[in-house]
Parts: sequence; C-alpha cells; structure tokens
Amino acid sequence: MKKTRSIPKELIEDKAHKIWQKRDLEGKEGTAEGDWLEAKEYLEKHYLRVIFLWKVNTPVRWFRNFWGLFRDTDSRNFALDVVKTFIYFIAPAIPS
Repeated sequence: MKKTRSIPKELIEDKAHKIWQKRDLEGKEGTAEGDWLEAKEYLEKHYLRVIFLWKVNTPVRWFRNFWGLFRDTDSRNFALDVVKTFIYFIAPAIPS
C-alpha cells in the first residue's frame, strides 16, 4: 500500500488560486475543481521541495503577518519586545 503524503490545504488553495489567475488571464476555460486537482497533482509531484519550502517559509510568513498588524512606531516597538521575549523563552528549548 502506498503511503499518502499530507499536503497542507492552504498550499493546495494557494496553488489552485494561482492556476485560476493564470487561466483567467489567458482566457482559458476551466473549473475550480479542475484547478484544485491540477494544484494537488503538481504539489504531489514536487512534494519534497514543496514541503521543505513550506516549513522554511512558515515562520517568515507568520512574522510578516504579525508585523503588518503594527502600523505606528509605538506599536512596532511593542511588537519587537514581544518577539524578543518569545525568542528569549523559546531559545533554550531548541536543541543545538
């Protein structure tokens, strides 16, 4: 029995959306289901590369979303203090 690879739904949604945008721009016919299946096939074919990049970029994406919440200087200074505190407490738990 072949082991099923787990691809995060968010990745499939993102890839399907990009496929739809390209299809729409080129004026081609298609369906959302077709875009979803094409995205899933692509991600399964390139599984190792996709999952590696997903795991590397997840913290970066989280930080960008977090940072975007703070528009003014005082809020950004507060955000930096939160991140520094988080790093201070989590750093000892990371194996070296």
